[in-house]
Formats: sequence, C-alpha cells, structure tokens
Amino acid sequence: MTSTKNYKIYENIKIVATFFIIVLITILLNNAKIHGTDFNVFGVSFAIALLIINLNAFKFIIPYFIGSIVVNITLTNLLVVLTESALIILIFLLSKKVKIKNERIKFVIYSILLVIPKIVFNFSKNEKFVVLIFLCVIAIFLSCAIITSLKAFLKRHLKNKYLIDEKISFYIFWFVLCLGVSNFCVANFNLVFLVALMVAMIGSRFFDNNETIILNALAGVSLATATMQLEFCVLFCLYALVGMIFKNVNAFVTLIAVMVCDVFFNAFFIADVVFKIDSLIACLVIGIINLCITKKRLGKIKQYFFTKYFEYSEVSYIEKERAIISNKLFNISNIFKEMQNVFLQMVKTNISDDELKRMIADEISVKLCGGCINRKKCYFVNGKETTEFIDAIIETAYRRGKATLLDVPPYLASGCEKINTIINKINELLKSSKQGSVITENLNSSRLLIADELGGISNILEELGVISNKGVQFDEVVSNIIKEDLAYSNMLCVSATAIKNKNWYNFVLCIQGSYDNNNIIQVLNNVVKRKCEIINIEDGSIPTQKIIYAQSKPELDFVFGKASKNKSGNIVCGDSKTVIKVDEGKYLIAVGDGMGSGTDANKTSSLAISLIENFYKAGFSHDIIINSVNKLLNNVLEESYSTLDLCALDFYAGNADFIKLGAPYSLIKRNNKIIELQKSGLPIGAVDSVSPVVTKELILCDDLIVLISDGVSDLFDIEELKEFILNTTKTNPQSLAEEILNIALQKVDGFANDDMTVIVLKIFKN
Repeated sequence: MTSTKNYKIYENIKIVATFFIIVLITILLNNAKIHGTDFNVFGVSFAIALLIINLNAFKFIIPYFIGSIVVNITLTNLLVVLTESALIILIFLLSKKVKIKNERIKFVIYSILLVIPKIVFNFSKNEKFVVLIFLCVIAIFLSCAIITSLKAFLKRHLKNKYLIDEKISFYIFWFVLCLGVSNFCVANFNLVFLVALMVAMIGSRFFDNNETIILNALAGVSLATATMQLEFCVLFCLYALVGMIFKNVNAFVTLIAVMVCDVFFNAFFIADVVFKIDSLIACLVIGIINLCITKKRLGKIKQYFFTKYFEYSEVSYIEKERAIISNKLFNISNIFKEMQNVFLQMVKTNISDDELKRMIADEISVKLCGGCINRKKCYFVNGKETTEFIDAIIETAYRRGKATLLDVPPYLASGCEKINTIINKINELLKSSKQGSVITENLNSSRLLIADELGGISNILEELGVISNKGVQFDEVVSNIIKEDLAYSNMLCVSATAIKNKNWYNFVLCIQGSYDNNNIIQVLNNVVKRKCEIINIEDGSIPTQKIIYAQSKPELDFVFGKASKNKSGNIVCGDSKTVIKVDEGKYLIAVGDGMGSGTDANKTSSLAISLIENFYKAGFSHDIIINSVNKLLNNVLEESYSTLDLCALDFYAGNADFIKLGAPYSLIKRNNKIIELQKSGLPIGAVDSVSPVVTKELILCDDLIVLISDGVSDLFDIEELKEFILNTTKTNPQSLAEEILNIALQKVDGFANDDMTVIVLKIFKN
C-alpha cells in the first residue's frame, strides 16, 4: 500500500516537473538568438522533436504555448504561436489516422508545416528575410539533434553510456540552451555565468572531466555568439579546470580557487569593476550551494537522478541473496555431518576369537551346568580340569566347525549326564556367533558406505557455502564497455553485468528490442579477449526485453578419438569407456576393464564407470568416489573387480588428474617428449578399501594424451609404443587411436586375446 502511494506521488511529481521543464526549454530555445538577429525560431525545433518521439500533443501543447508567448509578448508572435499550436494538434490527430512508417518522411512533413508560420508572419521584414530562411533551416537541423538527444535519454536515462553521435547531439542541444540563457541579463549580469559556475563547481562532481570542460567551453561559445565577447570562453574553461582539479579535495577550497581564478581573470582582462563584483557574488552563491551538497547528499542525488525510480541495486540484492544461500548451505552441511557421525557410531566392533570362546564357555557354565547336581564336583573339586576340557571342546569345534562326542574325555563323557546337550549347545552357539559376525560385518560395511556418502555430501555443501560466501566480483568497467559496444551494433543493452570468476567471466545482459546472437558473441569476445558463448536466453520483465546469459570459454578445449576390439569370440566387450562433461570446463575420461571378458566383465566395468560418472557429476572428491565405488563392488558383486583408468580434465584450472587402479600406463606427448604415467594400486572392488593416488599434470596446447587397456599394453613394449607416438605425424586423435589398435592387432595376427581399448585426447586452443 505504501509503495503504491509513493508511486502515485512520484508520478504526480513527474507530471509537474515535465510541465515546467517543457516551459523552461521552450523559453530558452525561443530566446536563443544570434547576435544581430531578433527572430525566435528555435522553439519550433523542440515541437518537431516532441512530435517525432510520439509524445501526446495534448500533454505538451500548453507548456509549449506558455514558453513561446513569455519570450515575446507581441501580436505577431501570438499569431505565430497560435498557428503553430493548431498545426501541432492537427498533425498529432492526423498521425493517429494516417500511419506514416518512414520516420524521415514524417520529419520532413512536420518540419515544413511548423516553420511555415514563422516565415509567413515575418514575411514583411524583407531586408532580413534571407536571415529568417537561414535560421529556419538551422532550426530544422537542430530538431535532429534534439530528437536524437531525447530518444537516447528516454531509452537509456542518465545512468547509461551514450554513443558519440548521441553525445554530439546533446552538446548541440546544450549549446542552444546556453545561447538562450546568454540572452538573459539581470542588472548587467549575464545568467550564463551561473550556468558555467554550476557546471564547474557542482557539475564536475557528477560528470567526468571531458564532459565538464566541453560543457563549459560550449557555454562560453554561446555567450560569444550572443554578445560577441570571445574572452569569456577562456574564463569558463578556467572555471571548469579549477572545478575538476579541486572537486575531490574540498567544496570550500573549490570555492576559493574559483573566486581567485575569477579575480585574476577580471583584473588582467576585464576593466569593468561592477561586473567583477557581480561575478564574485555569483561564485559565492554557487559555492555555498556546493558546500551544502555533502558527500551523503551527493550520493542520494546521484542515486535519484542516475537510476530509475524503485530500481533496486543489483549488487546489493545479489550480495544479500548470496549471504542467505551461504548460511543455508553451511547449516545443511552440518546436518549431513551429524548424520555421518550417527552412522559411524552405529558401527559395531567385531568380537575377537578369544572373547567369543570365553562367551561360549560362560554360556555353558551358567545356563547348562548351573542347575546340575554334579556342578560342585565338576567346577569346584575338578574345576581346573573341567574348564580346560570345555575350552578344548570349544577350540576343536571352532577349528573344525563342529564338535562331536569323540572330542570329549572319557571321564567327562561317562560322568556327565548333559554331555550331548553341551556339545549341541557349543555347536549351536558357535554357528550363531559366526553368522552374527558376518551380518555385523555386512552392516558395518553398509554403515561406513552411507557415512562416506553423507560426509561427501557435507563436504560438497560446505565447499559451495565457502564459494557463496566469497561474494561476487563485478567488473563494472567490462560491463560499461559491453553496453557501449552493443549500442554501436544497434542493440540497446538496458543493463550488463560482468562477473569475474578467477580467470573466466559470466555475463547477464538485458537487451531491449531486437538483437543478434552473433554480434553479441563478437562484442563479448572483443571485450574480454576470449571466446564466449551464449548459454541461455530468457524473456525479460516486459515483452520487448530478453535476458541473455553468456560466459567465456576456457582457453583450452579437446577433441578425442576412441577405438576398441572385443576379445575374439565375444559379442560384448568387457571394457567400458566414457568421455563426459561433468561441469563447466570439466570433463571425465575413464576406461574400465572388468574381470575376465564378455558380458560378466562388461557388467562389472559398466557398473563401475556408471557410478563414477554420477559421483563426479555430483561433485564428490576423488577419494570418496573411489572408496564408495570400491565398497559397492566389493559388497554387491561377489568376486567382481575392474581396473580403472581415470583422467579428470579441468580446463579453467589448466590441469588434469590421473587415477589408476590396476590399469596400465598412460602416455602424454608434449613438445617432442613423452610423459609416462605408470599404473598403481589394485583393481577397484578387489579389496575392502583403497587409497587412490592422484597424479596431477598441467595440460598445454597441442598435448596428446593416450589411455589404453591391458589388452593393448600387453602387446606392446612400453618403449616401442613411446617411440611410435613420439615419431607419428598424425594429430587427428581418431586416426591415431585406430592406428595404435591396428598395430596391436597385427602383433597377434588379428586374433584378440583380450578386450582392447584405446582413447586419444588432443588438446587445442579455443
């Protein structure tokens, strides 16, 4: 409700402000007279511009009429303004009925119609008729600059960058407005001095140095055009220079510096003491206003005038959302960490063999012998012998898996009434204990596996929380260049956000109206000096807007080739392989060789590769992935294991991680050298736990990476294969993979003794 009320207040203020701005501009343009002329023709330029930009004539006709009459209250001017007003309304109404799509034709028609009253009602001034025609032509050209200025302002507002032609149009418009001010004098004091002082002391705090000096130079030229006093061009430029120099020091220092500059200039070049006092008073007034604009107020003014109403700060909003997301990630990470601890506490320690035997002996002594009438004789009179005999029976049963009556000493067999029950109980307890140990072991393994996964998830969330907590690095310089370059390509970029992530960029562009994907990519490529790509396009908040998401590509990329051969006589290859993208700039290349060959081997290797793919996509670390897959293979599939050869490429980091578990060597060809990566570790699934060794290598342009299964490596002497790869001239990875496989097959006359796989990667520059 409050926002709606504030918005209505803002709209009312906007209407009133627009009314007075149109009045003021009309007054200044009609008062913009060149020295020696008395025709006020430039006001019509404003009317033409307002019609061309399709502003409702009924909204601006009253302020335009008032501004045109105030300047020259004469009968001739009244007739001219009334005729112009009628023509403006007529043109506006006709434009609703007759649609003229060509803007140039509209401009010519409107210009001719609206300058006719100026010419007709001033026709009697024969001696200056040529001057009138010349000024009308200038007024028409001026309307072009005003149209360009208004269009640029209405589309881009003050917060956006402008093209050079738009800036030139603004400067022309500014010059004519200053010319209008130059023709206003109060007690011999020209009001354009106030404009120059405001630009020098206040405007310099809002505009850059180039704009400040140009604006004041044009104000000086306008004064020279109106009064033929050329020396004040120099004074206005001096004002601007002083304002630029001291704007970041102190407002009071700026005031003193400008006043000293004014006194110095007047003392040496102007003999009019009264004029000097007037200008000093003007300096003092503007200086006091500048003193009142503190840094805090300056920020509020900039925010109000240089951003749209109700527009939130994108950076502030993103930072706020980032902090919320980061906290949530940390909280969820802690929850998963607690869950991991719970599962770890559920892991039960297996009972040792000695403890198990002692527990069985105690069970026999308490439950079976506890109510026996011979208990005192057995355990108190012959206690040592009885205990030793019971322990011996348990040991025999434990060793052989079962105890019999033959394992019982004669005196105990003849003297104990419950000897058969004792033997059966020992066998039963032993069998139950062993089964319980297996179950406990399986449960423990499952709990450890779940605990590992929970810990991995916790680590991923914690890492994401750390990344989110680092904040976003916005590159405003790149954003501004992108907006300006897109404008040169005739695309209106309402907002551009460039986010730098270490050594690459993400972009979010809001495009108004038509756009061209190829031009956008070309602009991004030129700005960040890297190849970029568009990853998504969405509809904006209004139908004519598009939100374009793009990013820079890594400096390196790769192509690959693969070749394989089933073991002779098998339809299915026991080797499994994958080349997938797991994240932006990250790829996984893996070769798995299951135990044996054919369908069973393929089942094991495919399962291992599939699990690894999904774990990598989820973002788990190498050790968690390998250990989890190893536990799954070790527990789920009996006597199943697979060699594993992994290459994890990260093109943004510029390196590759190699992990080998029972897999043969890999080779990297770089700059006429061969880097050898030897195998390490047992195959995955062969033992209860593994500790993967990660070999990290830099990746460079033109690197060749060769991965092979043992069906290929067993047929090659390593030095032979290294020499072949080193001397080969082939750079196509597919051709090279096929040739390595063919050479291996030639060694066995085309009969494959094992499944064979070759993958070759070629690194190239993007």
